[in-house]
Amino acid sequence: MQGAAASVGASTTRGAGAPQPAPPEVAPDVRERLAPRYKVFVHDDPITTMVFVVDVLRRVFGLEGDRARRVMLEAHESGVAFVCALSLEQAEFRVEQAHALARGAGYPLRFTYEPE
Repeated sequence: MQGAAASVGASTTRGAGAPQPAPPEVAPDVRERLAPRYKVFVHDDPITTMVFVVDVLRRVFGLEGDRARRVMLEAHESGVAFVCALSLEQAEFRVEQAHALARGAGYPLRFTYEPE
């Protein structure tokens, strides 16, 4: 039994003394890059109700009640308001969600996004 273990060990350790390639070195000054962010805006229109806009800002963009109302009022008074900044994928996804909710309810509510 001892002889069998030695022969198995000998056959699997051949080349164990051969040098192994070193892992690639990473420069110490390489830093993780953050994904670019996109600013999302809500636009005023004469048809969409204020209540509906606040609901979409809360449900889709996660704004708290008071903040959602302030954003809606800013859009109502100035024509457009900043909602939040997100990754491109999240901005696209949430704007599509908001547009789908608005179209489903018969409103022309519009959101846009642009690079920060």
